[in-house]
Amino acid sequence: MSLRIKEILTVSCLAAFIFFINTRENYTDVALERIIAGVGETAGLEEMTEFDGSQIRRNFGINANDYPEFAYYGHESVMDSESFLIIKLSEAKQGDGVISAIKASRDKSMELFKSYAPEQYALLSGSIIEQKGNYVIYVVSDRAVQIERAVTDILTGKE
Repeated sequence: MSLRIKEILTVSCLAAFIFFINTRENYTDVALERIIAGVGETAGLEEMTEFDGSQIRRNFGINANDYPEFAYYGHESVMDSESFLIIKLSEAKQGDGVISAIKASRDKSMELFKSYAPEQYALLSGSIIEQKGNYVIYVVSDRAVQIERAVTDILTGKE
């Protein structure tokens, strides 16, 4: 290959790398109170009950004491699956275990609701479970996409 072609390839690769880095969403460390305040109205948190770590253990098999911060909102009634959970991880590699536990719990609930509560089954089917940097979110709502977007905007500083 000629030197000119190598130069063009090098510059092209560098430009592609810079483009890739700039288009990735970079998540910042944000206090959970700020996230809750930012999504509260969209998520309808004022209509939900705030649960403690024991409820996270009961519903997901996750020990909340293993994580620096968490917030879990839902309904007392087992017939209402709408909920919002966010867990701040100590390090990003903890996310896979948390996501697996949440998915297992969600799938179990979906199986229970499948035959007798189609509206709850639909909510669970449209739920969002994602890791965003050092945060894992789980949203079960008919507004799940809007809530997830609001969390992303807060974590990326776009809010």
